[in-house]
Amino acid sequence: KVMRQVMEQIRLKSLKDITMDEIARELGMSKRTLYENFSSKEELIKQSVEFFMEDFHEKMESEVGKETNSIRQILHLSLVMVSISSKVDLKKVEELQKTYPEIFSKMLNMHKKLSDEFLRDLLIEAQKQGYILKPIDVNIIRHLIFVSIYEPSTAVFKETRPKYKSIVLFAMHFFIIIRGICTKKGLEEFNDFYKKNIKDLTEETIKVDFD
Repeated sequence: KVMRQVMEQIRLKSLKDITMDEIARELGMSKRTLYENFSSKEELIKQSVEFFMEDFHEKMESEVGKETNSIRQILHLSLVMVSISSKVDLKKVEELQKTYPEIFSKMLNMHKKLSDEFLRDLLIEAQKQGYILKPIDVNIIRHLIFVSIYEPSTAVFKETRPKYKSIVLFAMHFFIIIRGICTKKGLEEFNDFYKKNIKDLTEETIKVDFD
């Protein structure tokens, strides 16, 4: 309850405007009680961000797990990741990085670690099931995928904006990579997933049911 209240405050306000007094008041507890559990505002924000990241990844894995096989889970994961990326408030991210650089760094590393492990396991399983070419090194592929999600080509991004938004570029990078490593069996699943979820790589047609 405390963590969710803090994350709601972060969503609505600037970090500098969030106070321990207000959080305690919103939660119906004394400031003393709040300080007994969290030594400072920074510690409270740190633990809240960590809680949010773990909760988010649990929900993400549960959502992706609804798919029938590993290659479809990878493709669904890509839609979740690009959808979330497109909704991120960059000003909030920049403020967190500037105000609490250690918390920001830990959040980013935690997100990459959890996502990386999940994606690696899915790629290995897809290779075992014959959806991905066996000569492919999954470690290289997962690095390429994370580059496509977190570090899209700066030159392409600048030259194509505002015609193409980030979600379009992210999805395009991802699908080029995945399609290129599919076996014939994997390509059949890829094409079926693509037809059902994406008509073309535009923001309006990229659908994902994830909250």
